[in-house]
Amino acid sequence: MTEGSIQAVGEHQFALSGSLSFASVRSLWLRGQMLFDEGETISLDLKEVTHTDSAGLALLVEWVCVLQRAKGRLQLHNVPQQLSVIARTSRMDELLQLDGS
Repeated sequence: MTEGSIQAVGEHQFALSGSLSFASVRSLWLRGQMLFDEGETISLDLKEVTHTDSAGLALLVEWVCVLQRAKGRLQLHNVPQQLSVIARTSRMDELLQLDGS
């Protein structure tokens, strides 16, 4: 399993890849703090995410909350089915604004 990473792909646009799990979320959280501008709409593509668990969901929820407090927004794209299921089960799909929520 590849450790999770985040890369800038454009202005306020980022791509997550690899694993979003307990082992990777701390480093992803710290990297996101350095990359995300307050008050901006951040676009995050999850197409290359290979695995996720509840820690990965918690990371995305925290990013949503931090950006909302700073008058920004997080837009998720290409959300893996595994993450959608975890989000729906924990009733976080609406907060994450996932399709079909």
